[in-house]
Amino acid sequence: KTSVTTADELENINEALAAINQCEQVIHQMNSSQLDTRDFQFKMVNGKDLLDDIIDSWLEDHPAQKVIRQIQDKIVIQVPPINFAQVVLNLLDNAFEASSGKEITIYFNCLNDKYVLQVMDQGSGFAAEVLKRMGEPFVTSKKTGTGLGLYVSQLFIQSLSGEIKINNKNIGASVELIWPQN
Repeated sequence: KTSVTTADELENINEALAAINQCEQVIHQMNSSQLDTRDFQFKMVNGKDLLDDIIDSWLEDHPAQKVIRQIQDKIVIQVPPINFAQVVLNLLDNAFEASSGKEITIYFNCLNDKYVLQVMDQGSGFAAEVLKRMGEPFVTSKKTGTGLGLYVSQLFIQSLSGEIKINNKNIGASVELIWPQN
C-alpha cells in the first residue's frame, strides 16, 4: 500500500525540519558562547597588544569591515586572555551584525583607576526589550540569536568585579565594559 503525502503533511514536515534546524543553531551558539573554563587563569598582558591581536584575528574573517581603534598604549591588564578574547569577539560579531558593514569603533582606556572597553556600532541600536531586560539570558531581538552573548559578557565582567553598560547612541549602539584596576 503506498501513501501520498498531502500538502498539509508536507507543510508540517517542513515546519518540523525548520524547528529542528533552529534548535541545532541555538545549541551551537550556546556552546560557542560559553566562557572557556579550561583556561580561566589570570595573566598580566598588554591591553593594546591583546586587543590588536583579537581584532586582527576577527578581521581575517571580516576583511572588508572597517574597525576604528582608539586604544591607549601601555596599559597592562590582568585578565584571563582566552575568556577576554571570547567576549571581545562576541561584541565584534554583534556590532558587525547590527551595523551592516558600517564602521565599528573599539575604545580602550584607563580612567579614574578603572579600565573602560567600549565597542560601538552604527546600526539601528538595541531593541527596547533588550535594554529593559539587560542581564537576563535568552533575551534577543535577532532572528537567529540566542540572547547569550551579552549575558556571557556580563558574567565575565562581573568576574573582574566590573559592570557592563549598553546604550543606544544617535546612530547605533554601545557596549561598555568597566572594571577596576587591580
